Amino acid sequence: MPANVGPAKNVIIMIPDGMSVAGTTLTRWVDGGVKPLAMDELACALVRSYPSDAIINDSAPAGTAYACGITAQTGNIGEQEVYAGFDVVLGGGQKFFQPDVRKDKEDLVKVIKANYDVVTDTAAMKASKSAKLWGFFGMNGSTDLGYDLDRDPALVPSISEMTDKAIATLSSNKKGFVLMVEGSLIDWAAHANDPVGIVGDINAFDKAVTVAVDYAKKDKNTVVIVVTDHGNSGISIGNASTSSGYDTLKLSAVVDPLKKATRTAQGVADLINADRSDIAEVVAQYFGLTVSDDEIAKIKAAKDANDLRYVCQAVLGAKMAAAAKLGFTTGGHTGEDIELYVYSPKTAERPMGVVMNTDIARYMEKLLGTDLRALTARQFQLAPAAFAAKGAAVRFDFSDKANPVLVVMKGSKELKFRQNKSVAIVNGKETRLSGLVLYTGIAGGENWYVPEDAIELVN
Repeated sequence: MPANVGPAKNVIIMIPDGMSVAGTTLTRWVDGGVKPLAMDELACALVRSYPSDAIINDSAPAGTAYACGITAQTGNIGEQEVYAGFDVVLGGGQKFFQPDVRKDKEDLVKVIKANYDVVTDTAAMKASKSAKLWGFFGMNGSTDLGYDLDRDPALVPSISEMTDKAIATLSSNKKGFVLMVEGSLIDWAAHANDPVGIVGDINAFDKAVTVAVDYAKKDKNTVVIVVTDHGNSGISIGNASTSSGYDTLKLSAVVDPLKKATRTAQGVADLINADRSDIAEVVAQYFGLTVSDDEIAKIKAAKDANDLRYVCQAVLGAKMAAAAKLGFTTGGHTGEDIELYVYSPKTAERPMGVVMNTDIARYMEKLLGTDLRALTARQFQLAPAAFAAKGAAVRFDFSDKANPVLVVMKGSKELKFRQNKSVAIVNGKETRLSGLVLYTGIAGGENWYVPEDAIELVN
């Protein structure tokens, strides 16, 4: 890490989830092989990425490393969006905020609508003038965004359009901003071993990098960090069929099959008619491949529309990989080092060499002139001990297991805190807190953490 890192007003961290080096190499070749990706000129270091209890990382501990500078355990997650006070949230997943699918039965969509301008299509997002903006996008009855090649641009904005809107909204804050942009569908395509999806969404993400870097170059006080969280799929240019003759493999043999596809394998599934009589025609038109009778039979045997998408990914993804001489070693994440790309107005202050993923948080910490450890100490105080020091009594209400409550009493004052909320109930009246109330679910109920201003409420 560079010894002296000057302050920056804004930091944009961009995470192309599950993007491996072979994926960027392949994308560059499919794009023509001459013009570099926007990320290319920013490449500066390699990053070691693994959790505290394994050798291959998952998204949750990887995200924790970038946000907190801590090597975390696999399986732990702490991203509570609704009560965290973010200014801009743009993405999908609306169903996960609805009470019928939540253990706590809370209607988070209602909470969001009370605090944000909620938009559900591209035009509404672009038209919004609100400083508090939340986008719920999706298509074909789904609440995920869909791969970029399959996206309806009227319903779902591109990741570059969302990046542009987020920057435009946040840049009005004179104090500066931190923006995280995730290209999540690269990871989904890699899990599915779908090379068309991988290339399509790396290209979409790279356009978002262009948006961010163009802003940073004009602003002159913004740093852009691009780093994936882990590898995925073990994608390779060359497979078992090229064990011999690899040195005579022509570029056209790899890229021509991929360039014929105008939809991902999943996108093809959505175009097949209800009785599945047009499988061969749809695959030929939108995926550029000829399917066999056996492959048609496998696709026809899919149980429902959702299953059809998975079957098409499995059958067509494997067929495309074979046609393009591409290899995949797994449907899961992989443990190799990952690339770091950074744009900084002060080029000499970019990280170089081989760094740890936790070093990315330390780099941002220096850029923003903050102290993560001090912030953690203020915002996550062990509640029972802190309240006891104020002469207050503490008890834990687990009558509703999905909604545990920390209850604090001092004199005539009663305070109630629910987990994952930035709200205190003081004698029946809501008060906003500066941070989240957390309960780890261990140690018999004692491990509750609250922000500093929650402790002051007992005075």
